[in-house]
Amino acid sequence: MHTLGSGFAGLCMAIKLKKAGIRFRVLEKQPDLGGAWHCNQYPGARCDITSCLYQYSFYMKPDWSAWMAQAKEIKEYLHVRLTAPYPSNPVMNVAFRMLRTTSTCTKTSRSTSA
Repeated sequence: MHTLGSGFAGLCMAIKLKKAGIRFRVLEKQPDLGGAWHCNQYPGARCDITSCLYQYSFYMKPDWSAWMAQAKEIKEYLHVRLTAPYPSNPVMNVAFRMLRTTSTCTKTSRSTSA
């Protein structure tokens, strides 16, 4: 059985494995899905490529608010496009029924020291 996280790539893989009929489980150490987009909520956190490229080809979002979306909007995209429309699907319902460990995000700060 494959084990995935619930970050951007892990959720994509979960969707593809589900469609292929391959067994997997989603384990997430954070209290919510999103991976880096859940943990990195510092002021100004945003995607470093254009928003239209940072989305799933099978769940397009034509109404990004900015050329390079902020972290909050990307996390909302994951919730709205993947979990909300599929409340009874265990893959898409990961935000509500995921397994957790005891770890949590550590607050990061930007540092200029080497």
